[in-house]
Amino acid sequence: MQNKFSNLQLEKDEKVKELNSTKENLKIEKEDNEKNKKELVNSKNEISQLQNQLGNLQKEKDDMEAKWVSPEKEEKSKQEKEKLSNDLKRERRENQKLIEKLKENRSQGLEDSIERKLEEKKKDQAVLKNAIEEKLGNQAHLLENLLEKQENFDLAVFEDVNQTSKTFLRAQDKLQETKVKLIAKLSAEEIEEFCQIQTEISKLEIQQKQWKETEDKERRAKDQQFETFTKTPPRKN
Repeated sequence: MQNKFSNLQLEKDEKVKELNSTKENLKIEKEDNEKNKKELVNSKNEISQLQNQLGNLQKEKDDMEAKWVSPEKEEKSKQEKEKLSNDLKRERRENQKLIEKLKENRSQGLEDSIERKLEEKKKDQAVLKNAIEEKLGNQAHLLENLLEKQENFDLAVFEDVNQTSKTFLRAQDKLQETKVKLIAKLSAEEIEEFCQIQTEISKLEIQQKQWKETEDKERRAKDQQFETFTKTPPRKN
């Protein structure tokens, strides 16, 4: 019994390392999404500034047309207006490239890949769960308890809870206590295999949630950009 407990302790430490690595990967993915979002916001601000400048120049032109101006000043105003118009078009093209980049990432099938892996893991979990429940008999409720404690622990890890906090340590201890209760009925390998599958399911579900949130943000950004594109200053003859 002591050897099995020691093995579980070692496997727990490895588990925490693995979960930390997973957490870091999720953090990098989140930073990439935030970077793309900031680029969209910056592009929108630049387009808005250019449109304001173009509108001001249009008004200046209209005022100049109401009174006599020298041909040289009129030509200069025309050139400045054309320059601002070209700058605005360039910013629009750059912004469209960024939107297309986000579309390209989406077209890589990441969402489908996450969904497919999630379904496969849930099927694997169901098969393993049935096999373990047969061994546990009337103590099958212990497996449900293990599942709950593993989910709580994974949530603490993926939500970046401080590993020295009471919340994290309590989730870790509760999981360990539940594993010990199952030692008499199951091998350490079976317990860890079941916990590993649940952790992978939790990770995929978080990725799926983040993906949908990113899609929603991109869709809102695209709508805002489209609205900006359509609000061009009126041209007067």
